[in-house]
Amino acid sequence: SSGQDQPKHVKPTKDKLLIRDSDDFYGRVVDSTRVVLVFFSRETHCEACTAFLPVWEQYEDARPPHPILTAYMNTNTMAYREIARGLSIADDDLPHVRLYTGKDYRGTVVASGEGVTLDQREAAVKGATKHLK
Repeated sequence: SSGQDQPKHVKPTKDKLLIRDSDDFYGRVVDSTRVVLVFFSRETHCEACTAFLPVWEQYEDARPPHPILTAYMNTNTMAYREIARGLSIADDDLPHVRLYTGKDYRGTVVASGEGVTLDQREAAVKGATKHLK
């Protein structure tokens, strides 16, 4: 796999997934028996993605490990293009966070696009998962 597919900052664990392709996405996110919060982010040329990353990592590190999984997908990949088409995620929608509860492949949009402030995005992510603790 190329360095582009493996973000430097993402260190996968059993509670933090790195989505590499559509098999990962459907098998480990959509079909998961656990709730999964997915962060779709462009590795380059996306200031809002870069700005949100530390907030996302702080959330990942602070939350209790169960029952929520978190997942990250680099949108600079062909695999992402396939998934994005199915989910109707446009480039303007990045950074993009969706919550999956095993019901359907679309999930629920939690935060989308550069127009959302950092605080709003952080509040949306925390708000989407607080009832799941």
